[in-house]
Formats: sequence, structure tokens, C-alpha cells
Amino acid sequence: MDYHSLSDTELIDGCITQPTNREMLNVFVGRFSKSVYQTISWILLRHAQVVKEDVDDVFQEIFVNLLKDGCRALKKYDYTKARFSTYLLTITKNRTINYIRQKWRRNVVLHEEFMCGGDFSDDLLEFKERKEMLDKAVSDLSPKDRLFFKLYYKDSLPPDKIALVLGISKDSVYAKKAKLIHKLKTSLSKNISKSNKADLSKKLPKIEADYGLSD
Repeated sequence: MDYHSLSDTELIDGCITQPTNREMLNVFVGRFSKSVYQTISWILLRHAQVVKEDVDDVFQEIFVNLLKDGCRALKKYDYTKARFSTYLLTITKNRTINYIRQKWRRNVVLHEEFMCGGDFSDDLLEFKERKEMLDKAVSDLSPKDRLFFKLYYKDSLPPDKIALVLGISKDSVYAKKAKLIHKLKTSLSKNISKSNKADLSKKLPKIEADYGLSD
């Protein structure tokens, strides 16, 4: 039988009634893997400093949980309440956010764009482009400023801890942050203007929002 020709509903029902059918389960994973992987990548890149292994860990856990114990999690899906893609997206978002909270101990709030379904490929590509722009601006900073950026924005240390690490006062932390933001915005403005002046008014505010670059 060609399981690829089954509708989503037929495929899900098949997995539930034949939970040991490896071929059917593989078709299920293959059909939904792209949207799940993109959603995990989007959220992790937005909220944490991650490596590919983090994305893979969440991806594997989601599908293992869906298909274990005779596809018990799939049995909870109610066709009358939502499309399966929406149901799966909700599971993916929740598990990814939990992963961030557990690994980095961050109180993560979902951004508004995560509350709707769809293919995130274009949004993810745009975010990666903005991230590369910021990485370039950070690489142009002095070693001391790069360390401050890491402590404040990547490690999310509170000002008193940063002051202790750098051997400065807490007030100096706030002053250094303001100066750092000014340097980054100046560098970003120059780099964006060089590539495409029309992009400056659109991309710079988004980069600032991505990383909280506000005074």
C-alpha cells in the first residue's frame, strides 16, 4: 500500500490502529517533519544561543512522544477542534519553550507570531539574515565590548552579576550597556546602508526588537 497517498486524517488513524507499522510511522514523520523542524529552529534562534543538536533533541523528543505507547498522544487529537497541523504546532511550540526554560532557566514569553500556524521558512530566513547582521556588528566590537554583549544578551546575567564578573559598579553596567547599544546601532546602520539603503528603516527596528537593543 502507498501510505504517501493517504490524507492526514487517514494517516493518523492508520498510525493509531497500526502502531507497529514502521513504514506508516516513517511516512507520518516525513510528512510533518519540515514544519516541526522549522518551528523549533525559529523559536530556539529567537530565544536562545543554540546549536544544531538542540534542535535535533527537541525534534526527536516530539515525535517519540507522539508515537510511543501505541501512539497515545495522537489519540488525544480531536478532529472537530482543530486541524492536525495546528495541533502539532501547539505541541511543538510548548515543548520547545519548555526545553529553553529547562536548559537555560529562562522565563520565555511566546512572541505574537508563534500564535498562528503556517510555514515559517520565509520568516526564519529573514531572521537568520538579521542575526548575521548583528553577528557582524558584534564582531567589530572590541574584546571587552564583545564580552559585555555575551554576558548581558547571550548569558542573560543580571547587572549585579555582570558588575562582579567585570569588576565594575552596577551603575557602570548600565552606562556600558547604553554605550554598547549606540555602537551596535551605528555599526548596523552603516552595514545595512551599504547593502541596501531601502532596508535600513525596515530591518534595523526588527534587529533591535529581536535582541532588546533599547536603552
